[in-house]
Amino acid sequence: KKPVPEQMHRWRLLVKDHYFQTLMLLRDRRRCELSKTLGRLLGKIHDLAMLRDHLSNGMSEELVRVIGRRMKKLRSSAFRKARRLFACTPAKQVPA
Repeated sequence: KKPVPEQMHRWRLLVKDHYFQTLMLLRDRRRCELSKTLGRLLGKIHDLAMLRDHLSNGMSEELVRVIGRRMKKLRSSAFRKARRLFACTPAKQVPA
């Protein structure tokens, strides 16, 4: 529910690998775009986590809340994209 920044960064690396593999092997535009978008979202989350950690001493409570809200929205979007990207698609039914 509340992954640490290191987990989100590792996930981003896996998504980027998936994106490039999809791009090279499958040529599936929908999956490529979803992978690319998900990678960008995870990158933004990682950037905000790094900013928060870097500025943690002396940062105003309001800025902490703003960064936290933004990260929560980005995480929500990332998980929605991931569900679409990695969902199992039903096998095509062969007519009898």
